[in-house]
Amino acid sequence: MNNNFLFIWADSGLSTKSNHVNAPYHFVHIGEIIDYVERKLKEQIDLLDIEAEQTEFQDIMYKIIHNKYKAIAFYINTENLQNTIKLHEYVKEMLPECKTIAYGEMPLYLPKFFKKTKFDAIVSRECDQELAISDFFEYSLGTRSTSDMRGVILIKNKQLINCKKGEFIPAKEWGYTNVNKVPIQKYFEMEKKEQIVVTIARGCPYNCPYCNAVLYYGKKERRRSVEDIIKYINSLNYEFYKFFAPDFTLDEDAAMKLCKALIENEKKNKMVLYY
Repeated sequence: MNNNFLFIWADSGLSTKSNHVNAPYHFVHIGEIIDYVERKLKEQIDLLDIEAEQTEFQDIMYKIIHNKYKAIAFYINTENLQNTIKLHEYVKEMLPECKTIAYGEMPLYLPKFFKKTKFDAIVSRECDQELAISDFFEYSLGTRSTSDMRGVILIKNKQLINCKKGEFIPAKEWGYTNVNKVPIQKYFEMEKKEQIVVTIARGCPYNCPYCNAVLYYGKKERRRSVEDIIKYINSLNYEFYKFFAPDFTLDEDAAMKLCKALIENEKKNKMVLYY
């Protein structure tokens, strides 16, 4: 039986940014998001992380043609925009009934750009991306109405049509990267070490003009519980973990509690903090 849904991260086109710089975001924008959507929909979801795996074009086309997906989510940043648009055009030619949604950096910064594309929708600002994507996937199955899609902007007749206002999900519901799902060894090659990236906080009250934290996650900070973070670390067998947060020390008490828990943890892992 074929799976209904697919996530795609196309490879970079005119990029001057190294894979090493992009590497943490594959855990955050692919691994953690897919885990949430699979649990929410109770369905297995396919992944084509072309940026990490450097998949051959014919293999990409074979997978897409033979699975006849109901919906596909494309992660788009500055570097892979050109290649994603080109790949998306091929997908729409081969699977015209497939619903497609764009999420990531470019839909947040340049939503009007997508009016000229063949995408069916984009994820709006200040909404947890996995929530909007799971709602859109349900819409593609006919189990959710257009007016009830949180944080989804539909594209019809070259116009952007807002659906329901975006929402943020509690930290306890966020996904963790399933290392058996993603091409973990390729991520390690990109990271230059066997290092797992974990989001520990979302949101930031400062709203600096050069930062996209608020566009993604809003101004109110949300944090995973220390107990959940330690539980995830102890479920794996890796030495290095990198923490992702817009501002790790915004809540000093929470930061100290996490650091103490890591010191006392039965697994003496080495940690690298990443903001």
